[in-house]
Amino acid sequence: MKNQYIPKFPSKLRELLVSKGMTQRDLSDKTGINKAQISQYCTGHRRPSIETLVIFSDAIDTKKGEKTFLTMLRWLRNDIKNGGMTCFSASK
Repeated sequence: MKNQYIPKFPSKLRELLVSKGMTQRDLSDKTGINKAQISQYCTGHRRPSIETLVIFSDAIDTKKGEKTFLTMLRWLRNDIKNGGMTCFSASK
């Protein structure tokens, strides 16, 4: 039986929020994105668009937004490349 790949983006996003002292509610307040939708990103039930990654990266780390964006994009790329996070959804 083939091992199924477990997407890492959701846990990495949760870890990033914790490291910045932020909650999903804080991210929702800073971005205007519904907390329920952010919860779906953090559990892997939804994959964020490029636009959402830009919004997240600026809200999470305003001084290093571009670096944060590229890091999150790399996480998603790896998940997609390895067979995880194959669902598509709108960003808002």
